[in-house]
Amino acid sequence: MPTLSAAQRSNLFPLTAAGYAWWRERSLRALGADFTLEREAALFRALCRPQAGQDWLDVGTSAGFYAGVLARADCRVLAVDLSAPMLREGARREPDARIDWAQLNMERSDLSRLPPPSRLSYGFRLFR
Repeated sequence: MPTLSAAQRSNLFPLTAAGYAWWRERSLRALGADFTLEREAALFRALCRPQAGQDWLDVGTSAGFYAGVLARADCRVLAVDLSAPMLREGARREPDARIDWAQLNMERSDLSRLPPPSRLSYGFRLFR
């Protein structure tokens, strides 16, 4: 596995995970005072057009912002991250049965062998 950057390593700490949503909301202000999380979610929905019943893979989910947007669009999501604290925070912030949370190193994974979320049964550490 490639060496993690300082920013990537910081995501492995529970304190970083706990403050991530707060930081993210404020960092969007660099794009303009009117660029909110709600606007980001609307932009994502407009560009990606999630449809009810679709399966989505959210790689590097962090605290699950997009996983939550997708679940609210009635999609099933496999939200994957290397950081267990981020996954726990995501599961706390986005408690939705349509989201499966998996701790997985995608750089060491074979995506062609990844099952759809509805058939996820082994090989992953799930958080609920």
